Amino acid sequence: MGAEWKTIVFTAPEATEGEARRITMMLVCGHADIVHLRKPGYSRRQMRDLLLEIPVELHPQLRLHDHFDLLDEFPGVGGVHLNSRNPEAPAQARCVSRSCHTLEELKGAEGYDYVTLSPIYDSISKPGYRSAFDTERLRAAIGRGRVIALGGVTPGRFAELRDMGFAGAALLGYIREGGPEREAAAGKAGRLLRRFGLQFVTDGRTAEETVSQVYDAVAGGCRWVQVRMKEADDAEVAEALRRVRQVCSATGTTLLVDDRVGLAAECLSDGVHLGKEDMPAGEARALLGELAIVGCTANSEEDVRRIADGGGADYIGMGPYRFTTTKKRLAPVLGSDGYRRVTAWMRANGIYLPVTAIGGITAEDIAELRESGVQGVAVSGAIAHAPDRVAATRELLRKLNDI
Repeated sequence: MGAEWKTIVFTAPEATEGEARRITMMLVCGHADIVHLRKPGYSRRQMRDLLLEIPVELHPQLRLHDHFDLLDEFPGVGGVHLNSRNPEAPAQARCVSRSCHTLEELKGAEGYDYVTLSPIYDSISKPGYRSAFDTERLRAAIGRGRVIALGGVTPGRFAELRDMGFAGAALLGYIREGGPEREAAAGKAGRLLRRFGLQFVTDGRTAEETVSQVYDAVAGGCRWVQVRMKEADDAEVAEALRRVRQVCSATGTTLLVDDRVGLAAECLSDGVHLGKEDMPAGEARALLGELAIVGCTANSEEDVRRIADGGGADYIGMGPYRFTTTKKRLAPVLGSDGYRRVTAWMRANGIYLPVTAIGGITAEDIAELRESGVQGVAVSGAIAHAPDRVAATRELLRKLNDI
């Protein structure tokens, strides 16, 4: 919970065919939030030509590693990354970042918008460049909000890195040695952690009620919505999904549907959330494809082990936090101590699926839940039944981000 996750891509140092188009597509499709133009051998003219090929509206998401004077000609470029070749930032740079390679170096790296720390894992692009970091020391040292993990990073490690406290991940070798499918995988993994802090689960009986709830939650800033209409037939749920799809797409909101895997595919939702008695995650994954988001419900360590061993799941909805009237068959209440116990067990067993807490949660519970090991909260009644749903959503987000 808290700081927004960043997925960063470093370009290969050498020239590659169609690179400007590839960078453009990564940014337009949301596969990367920021792209570092790391071309130590490029002349000023080559770097200028590359910038000219990338649409100007995407320039705020670019960072220069060389030829900082190009900021005079391209003032929209988002910032610079300092290195041994260019250790000083120009006055006009809007964002300044730098690299660190030891925890001692990290301690002295104050005043930057973000810093990269590497190699967190054994490098993919530099054989023999191995990690020298101890996980527990990392967890204690990096804090939260501005350290980006670099070195040996793959999308499958994003949740583990977020659990350590990293604010984002930088990809180099993984992207360099793959194609569009790897870029898409990075985009999906980043989307799982970006704005994952608040998920709204609808509580409408009809499409009309559901659409109204979703519109208000999105207007309040929520960017993760699950359409749950247990008593409605497929036609009614499909109508709700069809009507909210446009606003979710326009705002970058992740849209999931509860249980109904067939509708998830037909109505172009981003994925599905599965209860303990629903289709296994692996079967849903086979039907929806690798880029769909699949969430699963858990209440205990046993549930988590079953989900992890079965494969196919991207995150876990764990609850209930307390008694709630929105679920008919309620599992044993966990409370914050239960979340601490289960998330500690997950970490000890190397299971790093992101966890969202659910079940009777209100804005007043956020502070306590923030310390329980979960990555987000899912609410239903706290928004759906609020006198002012937009204001209630904003208050939840304020509490989540108020660190």
